[in-house]
Amino acid sequence: MMKPECRATVAGSICALILFLASLHPGAAIANSSTNLANLCRVEKDPDPVHDIEAAERQCDALIRKRGLDDQTLVRAYNNRCWMRIRRGAADEALRDCALAISLQPDFVPAYVNRGRTWLMLGKDAEARNDFEAAIRIDPDNAAAWNNRGLIYLKAGEFQTAMDDFDKAIALDSSMPGPYNNRGLVYDAVGAFDNAVEEFDKALKADPRFADAAYNRGLIAFKRGRHDAAIKDFNLSVKFRKNFGRALLMRGAAFEIKGRLKNAHRDYLLARSAGLSSQWLRRKLTR
Repeated sequence: MMKPECRATVAGSICALILFLASLHPGAAIANSSTNLANLCRVEKDPDPVHDIEAAERQCDALIRKRGLDDQTLVRAYNNRCWMRIRRGAADEALRDCALAISLQPDFVPAYVNRGRTWLMLGKDAEARNDFEAAIRIDPDNAAAWNNRGLIYLKAGEFQTAMDDFDKAIALDSSMPGPYNNRGLVYDAVGAFDNAVEEFDKALKADPRFADAAYNRGLIAFKRGRHDAAIKDFNLSVKFRKNFGRALLMRGAAFEIKGRLKNAHRDYLLARSAGLSSQWLRRKLTR
């Protein structure tokens, strides 16, 4: 992706914040390939808080330990546990589960998609691309695979190729919010902010609880100096995903600009508790 720059109209301290956030994984939407599986040891879409995922993972553990399971049930249980482990950041464990699912059923597309997601989380884009393209070869109509492969092109700054993949995903499944959000990231990267907002709006229309789209729309409002609108969107992000560190950090910055310093300090503390760490944030908390 293009290296972000600070404009002359952006205060130096806030500019440093924007550059720090750009160094993090962007608010990209990685399609979950588990939501359409049979109801095996899984939680509902976008579970919140994290302990819901952990409870479902324990259900998967118990199911996998049962004797006499047929291979199809075991494949889906391993794949679903892989997704849950992705959600709690246990990449090595997720990779093992997806590999086990694939070893039992080499044409099981959701496991390739989830393993690719794990590689993306680890920053191993070549491995991720291999898995997404394997999924596409097996099932060219799998929207999640096209959407996720587009993220690799987006990260590499190959914007038109990324847009082609997101368009393909939408053509296959127009109800999926992720590709709209990711098209918005493409427009944001090239400075087409109005187009980006339109895409984030489409994502939120597809899923009104989609925290990434609300966060990304809030970032554009923040960069445009529309801090009340930004706070409103960051509020939505945090409502739909507790411990959303980047949204808490940006809401704190918007509060600070508005002169609401107690609110800002509270959000900076919450962002740190959510796992964010930077020199910028440390300075804010030690003033």
